[in-house]
Amino acid sequence: KSSCSSQEELRWLVLVGIMGSFLKKRGVITFGLVIELSLLCHLVRGLLTHLQHGSLSAVIKHHQKIIITNKQGFPAFYSGLHSSQFLSSSTILESTAGSTANEPSKAQKGAAIIWCEGLSNTFDGERFQFRGIDLGIHKGEKLGLIGLNGAGKSSLLKAFAGELKPDEGKIDSVKNARVVYVKQEPKFEQGKTVKEAVFESDIPVMVALRKYYELSARLESGDTDPSTQKAFEKATEKVESLGGWEVEATVATILSKLNVYHLMDQKVDGLSGGELKRLALGIGLVEKPDVLLLDEPTNHLDVEAIEWVEDLVRANKDMACLVVTHDRLFLENVADEIVELDRAQLYRYPGAYNKYLEARAARLATEDAEHASLRNKLRRELEWVRRQPQGRQAKSKSRVEAYEKMNEKAKSRELNGSGVKLESQKQRLGNMIMQFKGANLQFQDGKTILKDFTYEFSKNDRIGIVGGNGVGKTTFLNVLTQTQSLDSGEALVGETVAFGYYNQKGLEAGPIDTSKRVIEFVQEIVENNRLETDKENPQSTTRKYLEKFQFPRNRWQERVEALSGGERRRLQLLSVLCKNPNFLVLDEPTNDLDLQTLGALEEFLTTEYQGCVILVSHDRLFMDRVTDHLFVFEGDGVVRDYVGSFTGYLEEKKADEEALYLDSSKSETTKQSSLQQTTSHTVSDEAVEEKKQLSYKERKEYKGLEENIEKLSKKQIELEAELEKAGEDGKGYSELMEIQARLDAVVAEVAEKEERWLELAEIAGDA
Repeated sequence: KSSCSSQEELRWLVLVGIMGSFLKKRGVITFGLVIELSLLCHLVRGLLTHLQHGSLSAVIKHHQKIIITNKQGFPAFYSGLHSSQFLSSSTILESTAGSTANEPSKAQKGAAIIWCEGLSNTFDGERFQFRGIDLGIHKGEKLGLIGLNGAGKSSLLKAFAGELKPDEGKIDSVKNARVVYVKQEPKFEQGKTVKEAVFESDIPVMVALRKYYELSARLESGDTDPSTQKAFEKATEKVESLGGWEVEATVATILSKLNVYHLMDQKVDGLSGGELKRLALGIGLVEKPDVLLLDEPTNHLDVEAIEWVEDLVRANKDMACLVVTHDRLFLENVADEIVELDRAQLYRYPGAYNKYLEARAARLATEDAEHASLRNKLRRELEWVRRQPQGRQAKSKSRVEAYEKMNEKAKSRELNGSGVKLESQKQRLGNMIMQFKGANLQFQDGKTILKDFTYEFSKNDRIGIVGGNGVGKTTFLNVLTQTQSLDSGEALVGETVAFGYYNQKGLEAGPIDTSKRVIEFVQEIVENNRLETDKENPQSTTRKYLEKFQFPRNRWQERVEALSGGERRRLQLLSVLCKNPNFLVLDEPTNDLDLQTLGALEEFLTTEYQGCVILVSHDRLFMDRVTDHLFVFEGDGVVRDYVGSFTGYLEEKKADEEALYLDSSKSETTKQSSLQQTTSHTVSDEAVEEKKQLSYKERKEYKGLEENIEKLSKKQIELEAELEKAGEDGKGYSELMEIQARLDAVVAEVAEKEERWLELAEIAGDA
């Protein structure tokens, strides 16, 4: 007070003190971190009138009007400033164990672009997807949204996009914020061309380009009206002033990377589901929104396109992004925070996916301890409730209500605590599994899918199918499952083989009635695929499968068509495994699965399942963990058997491309140099020595050969042991010869690779 030169300065100091005290109590570290001077001045101007006319009580009264504390205890500022300055900044958490997104912030960020407050939504007015949640999305923020299938992830994206009106709460955004939503299964207006769909946005540059294209088409069709020419000139100037030609170039680049640019003149009606998804993703990226909402963006993309999208999203520092994806590497490479939707509540974890796993484990461990304490208390309360005489229960109504709340909380924890548990009964798989002999397949358009392909499958084969779009990966799966015949050659299938085909197209690919209830759908499959060893009745087996695949009882009576996209995928996986296959053919099985189910499938295939697995997937981690070698479809019917991991293959491919580029550059440089020389010269000893060194491509091959030889040698030892055991067991001559043939093929391959390794070792000086 003694330092103030006037009553007015004292009043200002009191105000700043009140605000500072308030923010300090709310967990804010410093003013500098959370509030700009302009914001503080804005608040001061709003309160100055009360200060000039008297008492501190008037200041506090107004203070209470403009600072509203919600039910979670978080301050939301409404009067005289934009609420986005604070609302849902509280969702940033420092605790490594994770915390609810409604709790106060300890590390505030800048202004939110779009936010929700007190948002609740239910399936049917009773079962909550999310309940009373707050979430703000800030400029440049990259958030990964994860949760179980059916938890409400897509519903939350739709709410932010304005396509779903929640039961309670509100969503707001800064003025003129542009939010673009790329749906899991996008739809376009029928009859439009791809080009029309790309440029139908209402942003000024797109409007200008549409006008330009319209007038250009009129002139090209013979319109000689001077007014049309004048309008065209104005439209051209407008496009130039808005940077339209740069946008055109961006459109061409993005759609080419996503492999849809060549479809520009086609109608959207004729596009496949994958093409529609890539088109929608391309349109979203072209528009450069303030907030991009992505629902499973990696579906239907090859690895190169996924990596390109990662780079593009990460490089745009101004664009915020909220993404739902099952692709763990995409989350790791793009997201700087993970938001988990679990039992209708949001939990937010700073850091990428790996840090989230650690933090979530810590949170669940804490919850488990709390849950054990709650169950003990619940047991004591139950004993108390049972001991009460009927006449006295009314007097203890509050305690009974408290018991019911505890019971509901305990049930909620138990419902989601066990996790998905996959299983399939083992069926015997004979020595003769499947064999291709000189297989050839060509389509009518001349595209060759298989050319003299020969391979014999072994027990526990784990093979990944890789290759560019259109090389025939899905067609090969159809040949495997006997739904596509060969032009020539043989595809022989053993008598004991039972295929389980997980089709990329989902449940809709098969002749099923989606109006059936979930329990009826599963029971019918169980009854039609019972083994002779089954002792359990079909009803019990059905209930067991539904529980293990995390379908709660209140979803058993739902129609299949009413399930979420992820739940239908989980039901599809259930329908494949309950047929007890010993040869699994999986076409993009990770699409739309939640991360918990994906982890369970990965664990099942690597530790429990004992049959063959053929896998097509763009999920890099999943491929690495499940497969041990690859069929690389290189085009023109060539299929290369690559022994190694998917990541190893991608690295080798990238190295080959870089080496090819360097070699071509070097060749061009040498050519230019030779043209400049006017006299001939003798090659120096140094040049000869340089020529003998390994090229970059050869160094990669040399390193890869060591790994391949080691794996093939292990396979050789296994086959030798199998042959010895078959002899001891008195197996027939044909069976022994079949094992011997496989052994001979492996021995020959080892010899071939060892010979190549020695050639390279000699050049490298290691021989």
